Amino acid sequence: MASLSSVFGRSVRVKVLECLLGNPGRLYSQSEISRQVGCSVSSVGRATDALQRLDLVKVVYLPGQAKVIALNPESSITTILLKLREDLKSQP
Repeated sequence: MASLSSVFGRSVRVKVLECLLGNPGRLYSQSEISRQVGCSVSSVGRATDALQRLDLVKVVYLPGQAKVIALNPESSITTILLKLREDLKSQP
């Protein structure tokens, strides 16, 4: 099964995107993403900042909690990436 990483490489940004695309409606803390992708919290923070500038993720600051990160379902690029991910999964 192919993945985004097999196409775009194993950068932190791609790992974070794969994590978020795997559960598009889910909210994540930065530390949770860090654990799932095996990268430092600061690396994940830089990646999510870049993805937010591209409008691929939404970052929300909840009262009394750290920032919460989610895939932006309103982005046309997100729609394309979700389809690409599904198409890659079906490849031998």
